[in-house]
Amino acid sequence: MITIAKKPRAKELSNQIDFELAVDRASYVETELRLLSAERDAAVQRAQQTHAGALAALADELKAKLAQCERYATAHRAELMPKERKSAETPLSIYGFRTGMPTLKLVPRMTWEKVLENLERAKFASWVRTKKEVAKDAMLSALQCNPAVEKTLAGVGVRFAQKEHFYVEPKTDGATPMRGGE
Repeated sequence: MITIAKKPRAKELSNQIDFELAVDRASYVETELRLLSAERDAAVQRAQQTHAGALAALADELKAKLAQCERYATAHRAELMPKERKSAETPLSIYGFRTGMPTLKLVPRMTWEKVLENLERAKFASWVRTKKEVAKDAMLSALQCNPAVEKTLAGVGVRFAQKEHFYVEPKTDGATPMRGGE
């Protein structure tokens, strides 16, 4: 059953009673949202469990069949795709070879650290990346340990900021939520 949610009205609250009713309604709505999400997730999980075996079997069969076809196509490429073509077709399929994205591979007995040393020694600076960035986590940590650091931060162009956000959380201690509208 598909239900269409009503768009909430944006009515200003004029007194504390209206405010508290609105807060309680928000808690109720969040609780309902959590319950519906849990029901949906459980249904998805049941569907996944129901089809998991069949999906795994088909995925395994597909992987094996593709490997079998690739071996044959590699061995018989000239007859399957003459004239330097990269693809061909059957009544139900198009098959072929795709050129992947270029990658860099290390030669035997070489590591990326050795490559970096060789590039620096050969003065290929344009092929060496140096990343400098502000260690914001270290600044926040220093600020929490010593509030006097705030003046130092201001001296380098940084200020400490912390916002306060309003929140509403439903109580989940077994209380019955209110039903209905506002």
